[in-house]
Amino acid sequence: MQTELKTKILTSGWLLKHEEKGLSLACSVPSTVFETLLSHSIIEDPFYGVNEHKVQWVYESDWVYETVFDMDNGMVADQKAPTILRFHGLDTFSEISLNGTVIGHSDDMFQLYDFPIESLVKPKGNLLSIKFSSPTRLGREEIKKNKIRLSNAMG
Repeated sequence: MQTELKTKILTSGWLLKHEEKGLSLACSVPSTVFETLLSHSIIEDPFYGVNEHKVQWVYESDWVYETVFDMDNGMVADQKAPTILRFHGLDTFSEISLNGTVIGHSDDMFQLYDFPIESLVKPKGNLLSIKFSSPTRLGREEIKKNKIRLSNAMG
């Protein structure tokens, strides 16, 4: 007998947080930090004029997406199938926590990530947190650590 696959989609009810600036903005996923900041009138369109220079702080910042969710009836009690948390397109460097416990990391947007959560998930009030580290800052750290010098010169 094959176990029925049960799915819970977590696209709404998210907050995008920037601790240093005290931002906590309602959003849905999938989305980008820029889309959320634009929709809340925090920044001007970075693709207009020289606005890109005004939003450099966005690239240099760490961002946290958080949501609280409940499991649907029977999903936690079902011992026949593993309970996994699946992510599509985490861009790029992140740490994923469920109910205060780190369950994994990401470092490639084009990879599917599955994390087993049956030992951590509760019927109600699960806190899912994804901390995205600044890719530009991490890139500079890798260049310094590995003594790599990149050039954008043609030819």
